[in-house]
Amino acid sequence: MKECKPTKTWERTRLQNLVRHKSGRYYARAFAGGKEVWKSLKTSHYSVAQAKLAEFLKEHRERRSNGNGEVSAKMTFGEAAAVHLRNLDDNLSIKPRTRDYWRECLAALQKSWPGMNETEVRKITQTDCKEWARAYGKTVSPTRYNNTISVLRHVLNVAVEAGVVYSNAAAAVKRAPMRGKEIALPTIDKFNALISEMRAGHSRDSVNCADFAAGLAFTGCRKGEAGQITWRNVDFEAGEIVVRGDAETGTKNWELRRVPLIPDACTLFQRMRSERARSP
Repeated sequence: MKECKPTKTWERTRLQNLVRHKSGRYYARAFAGGKEVWKSLKTSHYSVAQAKLAEFLKEHRERRSNGNGEVSAKMTFGEAAAVHLRNLDDNLSIKPRTRDYWRECLAALQKSWPGMNETEVRKITQTDCKEWARAYGKTVSPTRYNNTISVLRHVLNVAVEAGVVYSNAAAAVKRAPMRGKEIALPTIDKFNALISEMRAGHSRDSVNCADFAAGLAFTGCRKGEAGQITWRNVDFEAGEIVVRGDAETGTKNWELRRVPLIPDACTLFQRMRSERARSP
């Protein structure tokens, strides 16, 4: 009987970073942070593989250059998290409260994953991320779960951009499905009765509270936005209100909004201006 020769799994090609699998498929091979990186080019045609290899190597060089040669291949999650927080603080488009919320999510992540800060990013696997997510998802709401996953991905992406790892291990973690909230709004009669009851209160601020609540309902403004509206923002002739938000933090999306002045809102604001003009 003839002895069968073992078939080679990989074959070299004329290109240094291009290898061919025994199945005929081509793969790109490079190094990042002292670690070998492989990527399937998803083709069996040499010419196509050449073109895809060029794209891969260009992207690979960019990732390595982002590290500026100063990032260790043994970057820990804690070190990546510190870079993420600095990036968060440098992003002026993010409001302070939003920034605090993302920090809360990161703290919850680190607390729910013992030893994570000391773990090297390159040793964090998809399986690790999925096991953590499976346990963490049982303890928090879908919203907090999804946002914490986003933080995990952002932190691991710091290592990807630095060339420490090629892919994000948390990319395979699925987000939890979100259910729409059931909102039970009062009828017009019930709403008017509520405002009337507030207005008839015995506090010196009863009338102001009732007007404020009615104003929120008639304009759709958030409480913080409504508190910043002045008479110069109310244009009765144009039939609109200019919502600018807080002087420092602006509106939720940093955008100036023009809200239509519906008849109920117009009546409310005209009465408020008239009453305040007569007050001492």
